[in-house]
Amino acid sequence: MDSDVSENATIEASVTESNGTALAELVHVSIRPMRMKLVMKLNSYESTARYRLGADAKPILVEHTADMSGSGMGQEGSAHTVATYSDYRAVAGQR
Repeated sequence: MDSDVSENATIEASVTESNGTALAELVHVSIRPMRMKLVMKLNSYESTARYRLGADAKPILVEHTADMSGSGMGQEGSAHTVATYSDYRAVAGQR
């Protein structure tokens, strides 16, 4: 939406350590109510991402949950999404 929400955002992370490797297991983002582009209002936004270490000791996304509500152009709406990820496998890159 080409709007900077950083002044209204709060981010929390839960960090653990395993075999000398730090991992942000849980990242939570919330955004306080705000107006966007004079015609829209974001009432609430909450996002939580869970990660785990992959086979090569790099973080991989396991689950992402997001809840959002707002209004614009006389309409109100909300959304709830949950995406889970599994069966990770290496993919050959293109050059």
